[in-house]
Amino acid sequence: MNENIKHVYDATLDPNSDRKRFFASSSLVTATGFFRLPDLYNTLINSVLPGLMNHSNISIWSAGCSDGREPYSIALSVQKWISQHPESRTSLFNLRASDITEIMINTGKKNDYELGDTEKSRLAEFSDYVTFTGPSRVSISSEICRKINFVLEDIFSHKALKKYHILICTNVLFYYDMDFRKKIVMDLVQNLHPGGFIYLESMGSRFMRSLDMERIIPGSHFFRFIDGS
Repeated sequence: MNENIKHVYDATLDPNSDRKRFFASSSLVTATGFFRLPDLYNTLINSVLPGLMNHSNISIWSAGCSDGREPYSIALSVQKWISQHPESRTSLFNLRASDITEIMINTGKKNDYELGDTEKSRLAEFSDYVTFTGPSRVSISSEICRKINFVLEDIFSHKALKKYHILICTNVLFYYDMDFRKKIVMDLVQNLHPGGFIYLESMGSRFMRSLDMERIIPGSHFFRFIDGS
């Protein structure tokens, strides 16, 4: 985790202690679920992907992906949209899924999930790409898995080495003060292609406009570069 972000246990626990690693993992946001945020997926399908239909290959980053359900949900949505829109130039996509917690990344790679009732109903429409291995267990098809690269990483120290058309960052910024949020968002938007989209739940329109980004729909948490194409 970024050295400028301190927690109370930092002052007293040895950096290599099991207890410190436990607190570090337990203090992070792990709220997740397949298709947990309806606004995200509805807007992705109805507004974001149509805005990128002139790109043959779309690059996506799920930053702070928790146990992998979010990037799998994104990938399922994009794959289904591509299959339903042959008029689009988009035929390929790749998705980078990163999280600071090793157990979360390993869960995503394992691709074996116990589902709640709501998740089961949401996944039902993606029967071509999921396999129910039990009454409440699911794994995602290899076709989808091949498009996702799970990476152990602290997004607060991420260096922009690649540009993305879509960057999704849910929950991660909620528990930090506004000055730090602004710094991180300024860094994150540097990872976007011109005309790229970013999903953030914790930033206002005025600040995002100062970064040449605008909210694409009133009430949505998706923003796009104003002068992008």
